[in-house]
Amino acid sequence: MAKRSVGAFVSLMLGQLAFAAYRNYKDKRTELEGDYRTALRDSQQQHAGEQADYEKYMRSLPNLVGDGSYTLVADTSTGDRFALESFTQYLDIMQKGEPGVAALLKIDVFENPDAVEVELSGAHVGILSVADQQDLAEAIRLAGGAVTCDARLTRLKYGDTYQLLLDVKLPIEIEEN
Repeated sequence: MAKRSVGAFVSLMLGQLAFAAYRNYKDKRTELEGDYRTALRDSQQQHAGEQADYEKYMRSLPNLVGDGSYTLVADTSTGDRFALESFTQYLDIMQKGEPGVAALLKIDVFENPDAVEVELSGAHVGILSVADQQDLAEAIRLAGGAVTCDARLTRLKYGDTYQLLLDVKLPIEIEEN
């Protein structure tokens, strides 16, 4: 009988320790999210003019029509790691669920004519090979070198690897804004 009592007591103590650790984690996460939201609000106020100009620029560009499939995968290995981490952190905290963003796709015929560059808020986050996406590259060139599309960015569970999915309907369709 004493063995059961000791085992039950140890189980109870381990359960309480696990609960306390979870509670501490949750409280700390809530505190960090609050600090993040405060810093984000301050930054938004500080950069409101620049953000408005950027949003106006994005709205002026043609948009690739999507079909909701998000099947075009961008290579994020060339992307700015700090920007990718910042965006995924923002999306995790501010947009629970499906993290949708507006991506800028552009071709710089002088810098890198073999790649479609993918940007989020002015930061380079990935590329698409022109060789693999000739129709898309040609459509972007015909549209003046830059278009927008819907995208989803997530941090994959293993390490600092990111997945950037673009919503592009095939065959390629572009709508003017």
